Amino acid sequence: MSIEQSDKLHTRVNTVLELCGRYLPQGAAFIPIASVEEVICGPRFCSFCRGCLDSPLSGQYCRQATVSSAYQALQTGEPYYYRCWLGLNTVVVPVAPRGRLIGAIEMGGFHFPDSREQNEAFIRSNLNNVDAALAASAASSLEDVLNLEPRDVRGAAGFIFDSLFSSGVNAGRDFRENREKYLQQRRIAELMQSYGGQTISHDDIFTLFPALLLALRQHDRDRVMLLMDDFFSRILLETRLNADQIKVHVHLLLSVLTREAVVTRDFPLEDAITRHFQTYRQLEPLADTEDICYWAFKQVDAFMDRMKAPTPETNSLADRVLEWIEQNFWKKVTLGMAARSVNASASSIVKTLRARTGRSFREHVISSRLKESRHLLAQTDVPLSGISARCGFYDQSHFCRTFKVEFGQSPGEFRRQARLAPPV
Repeated sequence: MSIEQSDKLHTRVNTVLELCGRYLPQGAAFIPIASVEEVICGPRFCSFCRGCLDSPLSGQYCRQATVSSAYQALQTGEPYYYRCWLGLNTVVVPVAPRGRLIGAIEMGGFHFPDSREQNEAFIRSNLNNVDAALAASAASSLEDVLNLEPRDVRGAAGFIFDSLFSSGVNAGRDFRENREKYLQQRRIAELMQSYGGQTISHDDIFTLFPALLLALRQHDRDRVMLLMDDFFSRILLETRLNADQIKVHVHLLLSVLTREAVVTRDFPLEDAITRHFQTYRQLEPLADTEDICYWAFKQVDAFMDRMKAPTPETNSLADRVLEWIEQNFWKKVTLGMAARSVNASASSIVKTLRARTGRSFREHVISSRLKESRHLLAQTDVPLSGISARCGFYDQSHFCRTFKVEFGQSPGEFRRQARLAPPV
């Protein structure tokens, strides 16, 4: 979907641009990835950058640089700081509804302290070589480009980043996953480099398992994740990035986890094997090495959650189910999904919840969704459609009906009252 195909998305992006113009040292612009779509410049956007974007000659370079940077930002899950093709510093934040990049918010060009004179000479030379007419007409606007401190730039980038979330344009979970994946790959790459030209064999990989098992039994999450980084750095070197061979090693890792569940935690063998093959079926279609590594990390992380030492607070079935609901209410959930995740039958969950809380599984899910919706209504400007999607409701109408049945007022009425209430 492009911004021109959605009035709602267009309105939300414009809202972000207006907020940037109101609260940041200078405004921002939306640069779409589709070259046929027009750039949207917000209030107080850098006049020099506006001139470059409007120029048929220099504009294409500006857009290409911004789009390329937006892809980088989406991969890393954070704002991307860079120097444009002319030499101005700038910041780009991806606009990616549902994780799909459609453009970027660019803050506009600026100088860092003590670099202005050198930058301006470089910019004039570059621009004159590409667009002499613009170079002559843009001399005065180049002088208007701001000087900004690094801390102000970081603050502005964070403001844009958060505004795209609060407005409902971007979804936080998409960016969190990209960020986690990027950091994981960076750690693995550093370890691979540390091995230099060493030859890695199967035996080198297997030697990690005793240490991994010990860390799992001690519930030492940090140690486990360090060993997983090393595990994958060795696998990638040994297999030379062959996806099928990588998956074979991951299959072995899953087998070790299954053994651990049965031997040390007394999980029923049949249930453990069933879970193992259900999990392996999720691995089979993955073809990208980054996706395989990240998926395996998440499996180990989830395994550690299941293998926590029992405590009175977390050991009961009811507590495990309620915790699962709190972690998953925002998406489409079923009783069967919960049963598989907590290793219990659906009927035992129904009986346990009813006996412990007097409420059904569905009532607890709705309660968690409504609790989150009240927070978003009172504390953010996310529209009702965005709140309904974030909280797991079918659509906005379903959300509004459920909210009114529970609280006796519409979400809009609740939001207005919350805004009028004096601060505590």
